[in-house]
Amino acid sequence: MRYLLLLAGLILLNISCSSDPEEAQEKMCTEAELQSSFVTENFKTEYLIQFPDDYKGIGMVGFEGNIFTKYNADTTSTFYYAYCSPVWCDDFGDAVTELPDILTVESANGSGIVDILENTEDFCETQEMNGRFYYDDMNTSTGVYYMYVDTVWREALRIEFDPSNLNEIKLILASIHEK
Repeated sequence: MRYLLLLAGLILLNISCSSDPEEAQEKMCTEAELQSSFVTENFKTEYLIQFPDDYKGIGMVGFEGNIFTKYNADTTSTFYYAYCSPVWCDDFGDAVTELPDILTVESANGSGIVDILENTEDFCETQEMNGRFYYDDMNTSTGVYYMYVDTVWREALRIEFDPSNLNEIKLILASIHEK
């Protein structure tokens, strides 16, 4: 009888611990967090972002829509976007309804080389996923950040960075919040 109870208990424990992929994704999500030592800047029309005080660049500017550029003092991390048509620039780039597991993008240097971004980091606000950062782990890494805006995922930012700066990149992305 004891063995039956032990077996039933193990089965119940196994069922209660079974992992749903979406549930696991939520648990591994980096929660939004403002950094008291960072400087807050306009990021999009409706959003702010924070950077360490050694970052330079014009930030968000625009007359007929916004563009954005920030980089650190040794230029090993560059954040930028410019989603422009011939007459207007938008705050966001391409929209997708579902995020892929792996993202392929054309290299920022215009060489025509395609970067395969196999690594991801999800970002949440109050445990609800609102961003995903895709990146590779090359000597100069490429990253693309998507935000959940108006019921779709929109490309929000490109980042070129040295992999040694990855933790700082994640802190900066976790600081993005609505105005």
